[in-house]
Amino acid sequence: LPELTWHAAQCAIEVSSAFKDNEHGMSMYVTLSAGFMHAVYVGRTDNLQSIFVGDPVVQISQAMSHCKTGQIVISNNGWQQLQKNKNIGCKAKQIKIPASSN
Repeated sequence: LPELTWHAAQCAIEVSSAFKDNEHGMSMYVTLSAGFMHAVYVGRTDNLQSIFVGDPVVQISQAMSHCKTGQIVISNNGWQQLQKNKNIGCKAKQIKIPASSN
């Protein structure tokens, strides 16, 4: 999981960089988490919808409230997974996201 999280973080950096100062005025932010989740497919064979459930989905939802345009916010669990990977060579600041009361 640490290596997969690292690759996801690298992808987030690339995507975020691609949208920075673009000519169309588009902006975005990226949230990232790590963990195991389940995919549920609902609908008919000609119109399937995907629903993802699990802790990472909740963590991303919580992280979204802390995002500002142009930022990449990583959940606490995602941050822990990144810390396990020794290939990290980026500047980052950790902020604690309060646990949901739900």
